[in-house]
Amino acid sequence: IGNRLGAVIANSALVLGVVAIISPFSIAHRREYIFSFATFIILFALFWFFAKTRHKIGRFEAGILLAIYIVFVVLEFSGFKFF
Repeated sequence: IGNRLGAVIANSALVLGVVAIISPFSIAHRREYIFSFATFIILFALFWFFAKTRHKIGRFEAGILLAIYIVFVVLEFSGFKFF
């Protein structure tokens, strides 16, 4: 998991860095990004906790993670304004 996550982060940072060098950009709607970032941090922390407790993720833990993700997707597509 670490190698794949590191590859995604490295590729994303490389692409954003090259784009910023070619043409600087700014984030127009920061509130949506803050909500997405907070959800990512919560899900990652839960995933880490579940993986460390029993060294595996069972059906119950997977269901919790999936339910939170489904709520996140519904809120994102419904135009929910958190901030």
